[in-house]
Amino acid sequence: MATGTVYLPSKSRVCQFARIILDHDMKKVAKEPEIITRAGKPVSVILPIKDYQKLLNRLEDAEDVACLKKARSKPLAFRQLADYLADRK
Repeated sequence: MATGTVYLPSKSRVCQFARIILDHDMKKVAKEPEIITRAGKPVSVILPIKDYQKLLNRLEDAEDVACLKKARSKPLAFRQLADYLADRK
């Protein structure tokens, strides 16, 4: 075994994750997501934090648009201030 090489058993998911991290040159940021598989099926993804933050922002934007569409689908109704204040009592 070469110096700096770490042996990790292949059956452990934690070891699979660690192997991916160790395989990367830590000075370079992975440009593409790493897909973690279990029994040949994808179960997790490792991606750069900037990509993750972009995904979260896009999700928030999509939720905001959906909320706005729902609000716009209802007709606007206005009430007199006096009526509103009377209902609050």
